[in-house]
Amino acid sequence: MKAPGWRSWFGVVQARVPLVAGLLALCGLAACASDPTAIAQVRVARATHRLDAIVAFYRDGLGLPVLGGFEGHTGYDGVMVGLPDDARHLEWTESAEHEPSRAGPEDLLVLYYEDRQERDRVVARLSALGHRPIPPANPYWLDKAVTVADPDGFRVVLFAGRWDPSAASIPPRFLAPGTEGGRTP
Repeated sequence: MKAPGWRSWFGVVQARVPLVAGLLALCGLAACASDPTAIAQVRVARATHRLDAIVAFYRDGLGLPVLGGFEGHTGYDGVMVGLPDDARHLEWTESAEHEPSRAGPEDLLVLYYEDRQERDRVVARLSALGHRPIPPANPYWLDKAVTVADPDGFRVVLFAGRWDPSAASIPPRFLAPGTEGGRTP
């Protein structure tokens, strides 16, 4: 059986608790999402067979902090990396018993940087490690960001600037039942 990719459990990470609450609501878990402030931490995990290369990419290339890790825990090795802290983080596990997740061209991790200079420093570090920019599958990102594949082939989109959720529209089909047009509080 194919392991799920980023899209099936991650979507486009914007590292925002309200987004996670919205995803929970869309998945039928609205009761859990009724108070998004109740979510203390968010961890997204996936399997790999390239754990050391993944650590080098996210720690040395992207500059994300390693928060913790483990070896030989019931057949698993793993590492947790902050986004940018422990409130939102990524985990990779490696086990001989499980196949790693498979990347698709739209399985994205989107990271937003304060400015172009910081983003370009990260792109330079990644290039020095052998991870060169690649064309995005979605043309939306072409002139807005830089896309790089991690060692498993998952795409990381590096965007200079912030996403403003208050400026985003919400199509009616994504609103919680009983909500009329506009934005939900």
